[in-house]
Amino acid sequence: PGLRTVSPAADSSNLYIAEEGGRVTAVSLSNGNRLWSTELGGDISSNVALADSNLYVITSDISKRSRLRSLSNTSGLPNFELDIPFADNFQLFSINAKLVIVSNAGAITSVSTVNRTSEWSLSITNPDLKTIAMQESKLLISSADRRVHYFDLDQGKELRSIPAENDVSATSFIGADVLF
Repeated sequence: PGLRTVSPAADSSNLYIAEEGGRVTAVSLSNGNRLWSTELGGDISSNVALADSNLYVITSDISKRSRLRSLSNTSGLPNFELDIPFADNFQLFSINAKLVIVSNAGAITSVSTVNRTSEWSLSITNPDLKTIAMQESKLLISSADRRVHYFDLDQGKELRSIPAENDVSATSFIGADVLF
């Protein structure tokens, strides 16, 4: 199988890669050997995120069902699964003992990596996942209506919605300033 066009995750010793056919593989950084490979089924529709001793990915299947999946980073054994609203594409971020899930359908959700429950959920219209920027517990993302949305991920709320004159192709933080 080929590699998916999603971002892998890495820790000090391994690289974790999403592959076609819903497979996640761990590769040793020291010698390049495959350590384990786990078939999850469906298609992987997110990047690979690492939090504590777990990997997280989202899979989607032909019945339009999306699931957040957690695997042990040492063995590849599945250890947790949570149904989430369906979307074609997701971005995952690990921050402050939570996993932040942003979907191209507009859902932004926080899931505790400790008790594995949803903490809060927000939505925006037509987000552009390529424009996500994070700094500490703050998130920036643009939307198709030419707005830049600024979220506090600890509080689970939108702090500001900033109008832009043109389409936004990138966002960033410089210190406490928002750049787009």
